[in-house]
Amino acid sequence: MKTKMKFFAVLALTGFASSAFAQQSDDATITGVAAVTAQVVVTAGTPLDFNNVTPGVAKTINFVETVTAGTATGSETTGHFTITKGANTQVTLAFTTLPTTLAGTGGASGETLPISYTAQLFKAATTAHPIAAPAQGNTVPVINASTTAPYYATNAFQLDLGGTVSPVNAQVAGTYQSDITLTATYN
Repeated sequence: MKTKMKFFAVLALTGFASSAFAQQSDDATITGVAAVTAQVVVTAGTPLDFNNVTPGVAKTINFVETVTAGTATGSETTGHFTITKGANTQVTLAFTTLPTTLAGTGGASGETLPISYTAQLFKAATTAHPIAAPAQGNTVPVINASTTAPYYATNAFQLDLGGTVSPVNAQVAGTYQSDITLTATYN
């Protein structure tokens, strides 16, 4: 009987020991983290306003509201957009509406006035980034690269739009206007 008891005691100890090893486990926990950046926002500023234009005389406004061709009246304005985004993010800018003509209104209804554009990005008054002559659908990446790094790190910058209107000698008097739309998209 003692032998049977020893056998059952050994069996019981072996069973508990192997049971303890079979149930041994370990775990660790990590945290899932995401920082949602600010929405990209494009805000319209001043319109690209050539003010009075003389028939047959092209008029050009540069990025800093200076008339470089044609007659200045002193009330011309460079077009201005402000782009706000999350810091250290990349965006692409695109002119989704950039007409090649301004449409006549009122007495000039049905007439058009040819227009072309120039644009420049500014992070601050001293940090400018030139853009090739923009066209509708052309995109401008503002990414972390040598020519655009200041715009990658900042959370706001502006795009100034200059241009040239080219009235013909027989241009009908009146007001001419068309919408210009800039779209900013996160990359």
